[in-house]
Amino acid sequence: MPEGGELRVASGVRRYRTRRSMVDVSFSDTGVGIPKELMDKIFDPFFTTRSTGTGLGLADLGQIVREVGGVITAKNNPTGGATVPRLVPGASRAARAAGG
Repeated sequence: MPEGGELRVASGVRRYRTRRSMVDVSFSDTGVGIPKELMDKIFDPFFTTRSTGTGLGLADLGQIVREVGGVITAKNNPTGGATVPRLVPGASRAARAAGG
């Protein structure tokens, strides 16, 4: 958010009928959002829009979330800014998936 703005973090637990629970963590901002033509690329390794970036932050995060059986997405908000929600399995399942 080059012009400033607000960043919000929300978390909770979603429980499904299958007794599976997922930890839901969402990051939302009030910036300009993600350009539509870049939306499909933001989780790709080495993709960056910054002159000093490596393009590994979101790629690494996406890989970690998927490896533990989670889901990560990104979307633009109707009122501006973007939201990146992450769903990861409850702690005991994530630990087993990570080998712990």
